[in-house]
Amino acid sequence: MVFTQQTELDEKLLAELREEARGGASISQLVGHFRRPTESHPDVIRMLAYLCRAFSVTLRVALPLREDEGAGPFGRAIQAAFWFSALITRRVSPEPWNWDQFWNKFGREFAVDRMERFESHEGQIQTARAAESVYVRGAIELLIDKQPVFGPSDTEIFNRLGQFACDFEKALNIANSNNGVTMAIPLKLEHQIEEQGPKYRVVCIGNALKTATALPVSA
Repeated sequence: MVFTQQTELDEKLLAELREEARGGASISQLVGHFRRPTESHPDVIRMLAYLCRAFSVTLRVALPLREDEGAGPFGRAIQAAFWFSALITRRVSPEPWNWDQFWNKFGREFAVDRMERFESHEGQIQTARAAESVYVRGAIELLIDKQPVFGPSDTEIFNRLGQFACDFEKALNIANSNNGVTMAIPLKLEHQIEEQGPKYRVVCIGNALKTATALPVSA
């Protein structure tokens, strides 16, 4: 489950976490927000609540942080998931995903295998259009070694995710939005992290539906 939207959290801290992740903040830096000055361990419940909400990650995916605390190999894997969510929302102000709205636009005969492939440098991005609406679905897969020395490096991971986010924005036709302005668009993010021997397989998926009524939102 995802921590509910009704749970009261500090919006300023949520925004700060996202902004730091967009700048490449490490998992240890993000977790550091939840360490009290006199304690070496973070407030785990508060940490999970904020990180899950800030980066739209389910508790099931994030739960290993309870033991890892961002200092172990799992930290590198979920760090990539956090970066993905932060980067994909650079120019998107996420609105709740509404399947009824989607089906009303595209009809029940819609099929993913009929979507058009959008040229992307990283991952795979597909688009579908109906009237004045565009649906964009993108996925990127990363294999992250538990030992950083065997790569990919954090810089390589961050750059790949950044390129993917740029291509996702182009598919939505919002890549050239003015600085400080985002678009209010229904967005659904998914994350999968699987342990595969000496590596973690991280799959990040973004679904966005831009309609003619999408409005700019001042930052």
